[in-house]
Amino acid sequence: MHLCFAVHPARPTSHSAAEYFVSLCNAMEIQASIYTGQETENLQAADVLAVLGGDGSLFRHVPVARQYDLPLLGINMGRVGFLSETTEEAFPALLPRLLAGAYHRIAYPLLAATLPQREPVLCMNDVVLYREDRASALRMHVTAGDTFSGPLCGDGVIVATSAGSTGYSLSAGGPLLAETLRAMLLTPLCPHSLAARPLVLGMDTEIALTARESALVAADGQGLGELREGETLYVRGTDESVHFLRFSEPNLFERVRAKLQ
Repeated sequence: MHLCFAVHPARPTSHSAAEYFVSLCNAMEIQASIYTGQETENLQAADVLAVLGGDGSLFRHVPVARQYDLPLLGINMGRVGFLSETTEEAFPALLPRLLAGAYHRIAYPLLAATLPQREPVLCMNDVVLYREDRASALRMHVTAGDTFSGPLCGDGVIVATSAGSTGYSLSAGGPLLAETLRAMLLTPLCPHSLAARPLVLGMDTEIALTARESALVAADGQGLGELREGETLYVRGTDESVHFLRFSEPNLFERVRAKLQ
């Protein structure tokens, strides 16, 4: 087995932890290397991409995990680390189980977000349409397949996967979805209507968000660009997925109690 530890090049603490883990792996005759964003040869040789950081770090490494067909293992060095499986302190004790293959692979489905004249962008957590100026409301028209079509006014809207149901969508009043459920959420942000409530939709639904004012679009916390007045953002589920390693049976509610109390 070859473990590749992904670190943020501007964060010395994660790099120091990765160097320690590499030496620990070498002592156990496990091949190990470090990825800072440049060492593609390490990704080509790897069997697992272990990401040191928080959920944001995991999201940033989804594209390379897909490109090199690597499962992700989150080692939390952030604040919450909801998607991380272990911590910097606990990781060494998990190494024998990792080497023995005593883990589960959980597939998280991905969304595709498409702006006008742009190629689709894949993300695993959520797509958010919002106004930079929060002092004024965003008016839009929302179509969700054959389920819903109509106007929406508020601070914006979130389209989230089951993984993203525990993030921004949850804070906005959306429900929790089981980790392995192939579904997505349409969650209004501070809507100006009591009738506007979150919708749970199938992954085969295409959501069209047409802005009545200029708005911004973000996917997995990264800005995608601007949606101008009258333009439409399309979000749909895909058959693509990214795999995470888990050392216990998935239990969403235990994870919520442990991480979000």
